[in-house]
Amino acid sequence: MEPLADRYLEQPDFLLRTLMLFPHPSTSLWRAIEAREIWKEFRVRELGTPVLDIGCGDGRFSTAVFDSGRVDVGVDISPRAVSMAKTSANYTHLMTGDGARLPFQDGVFETVFSNSVLEHIPNIVQVLQEVRRILKRGGVFVFTVPSPNFSTYLFLSSLFQSIPLLGTFGNWYSNQRNILLSHNNIYPIGVWKSWLRAAGFPLVQTRFCLSKATIQVWDVMALIIYVFRLPLNASPRLLTYALKGSKKLRVFVLKLILRRFYLSSNVEGADMIIVAGTQEATRICEAQNQKN
Repeated sequence: MEPLADRYLEQPDFLLRTLMLFPHPSTSLWRAIEAREIWKEFRVRELGTPVLDIGCGDGRFSTAVFDSGRVDVGVDISPRAVSMAKTSANYTHLMTGDGARLPFQDGVFETVFSNSVLEHIPNIVQVLQEVRRILKRGGVFVFTVPSPNFSTYLFLSSLFQSIPLLGTFGNWYSNQRNILLSHNNIYPIGVWKSWLRAAGFPLVQTRFCLSKATIQVWDVMALIIYVFRLPLNASPRLLTYALKGSKKLRVFVLKLILRRFYLSSNVEGADMIIVAGTQEATRICEAQNQKN
């Protein structure tokens, strides 16, 4: 499995897609970057089918990535999320299931992907073992998880850490954000590689996304929206109007504001793209490299 090609790809406008799909601007920014990076993995590596989406949620993210393209199977632990995903045309099959006990036979899927899900699962090692079990020979697992940089890049964490005697408040804020977001697995790349190799993935490649500037603007937007939503939550009709009534104007303005953060480069980011290949996938890519 060779490193992801570092070359220009004509790609969709994922920021516009996510702004249309998600009402929360901070969510739109984060998901736009992840959608772009997962799309690159599928495009450059020419990942095969059938494809399984673990933690498919309501289906909006796969819609952002693949547009009208179809994902073979989506599975999520939430029956409500699966019911909502059925309104999307992106899945051939949808089902409720637990990532630690996937309802599939061995060696069924060519590709498995999961976006912003594994950080929430307590029994993560069992999930990785299950993914390896259901992958075919030469199969590939692609997923995103926050990196440890997430906690230190947050706007208020960085601000407090820069002020003498306030560093403790910065740590407190980071911990509270992780608790609020149900982050159970915020680990360095080395830990993920160790877990994946133990589960039967001998080759693991990683890269970062979500620059420090991007995660800080994400943090600020999330806080602002949270504060403004408090009075709106008391009136569902007013909230619905605020989120949908001015959608075209909202999307236009936010796209202009967020574009630079969507395009910002990142050597070390707050999020990681991890690609894990089976032994057979490793051999295939080594043979391709020798040919080239």
